[in-house]
Amino acid sequence: MNIVYFIALVITFYKCNVNCSLFRNWNTIAKSTFKSGKETYKSLLNKIQEKEEDCISLVSIDKHISSEVPVDLDYIKNSKDPYPCLTQIAKNVINSKYVIHDHSFTGFEFDINLDSDIHTELNYTKIINEAGCWKFVINEINSLDVESCDFNGDASRSLIALAKTKCHFLRANRKFPTRKEGCVLNPSVLTPKEINELTTRGTSDDTGGDVEASGGWDYNPCLVSYKGSECEKIKRKIVSHCTSVMSESAFQMYHSDLNHIGKV
Repeated sequence: MNIVYFIALVITFYKCNVNCSLFRNWNTIAKSTFKSGKETYKSLLNKIQEKEEDCISLVSIDKHISSEVPVDLDYIKNSKDPYPCLTQIAKNVINSKYVIHDHSFTGFEFDINLDSDIHTELNYTKIINEAGCWKFVINEINSLDVESCDFNGDASRSLIALAKTKCHFLRANRKFPTRKEGCVLNPSVLTPKEINELTTRGTSDDTGGDVEASGGWDYNPCLVSYKGSECEKIKRKIVSHCTSVMSESAFQMYHSDLNHIGKV
């Protein structure tokens, strides 16, 4: 009887050790991932803050800028807005007219789908672009269902990683895959015609079955439910197109950004 009891005790002790070890490993990984995710989010906020500081510096030093784009200094000093200078600059540039590469524009609200090879030499528009890009990434992260453990949000995370990569490209004035190439980082703006063209266009690394090859969309599913399965299909198709036309260095940067976003 004592031997049977002893064996049962050993087995129980062994199971406890195994389970405790598994829990410790899982807990360690979870803590590490959570910490990494927080650091990624904080670094993105720091990117926007850097642009705010650049904005303040530019307005303070360049009198031509401050006269062309009036900024309320009292608002910057006293506002509870976390980025008052960026807000002021963007607000005052909205109604201005300018020309970029022979294209006439009115206003300058940032558009994540703007082709990155279309840029100006104006410092304040570059600041607005870069800050707008980082804000877009932050807003997209905030809209993620971080409590969900399924794979339904994978395409969303991939799209956010692409947007993050584009932010780096905007800073360096490097060319990023364009809307015409199927790289639309905000699919909500797509027309049904554009969606049909996108979903029927093949790429070398396409994963078949994500989106029906026949197309036939008469609405934008991302306007119905941005987190829905139909919109996820569109996002996966966009990611496929976008990554297929990237340079090797751009793809490596995207892959690194995807690892960071995946931990948020």
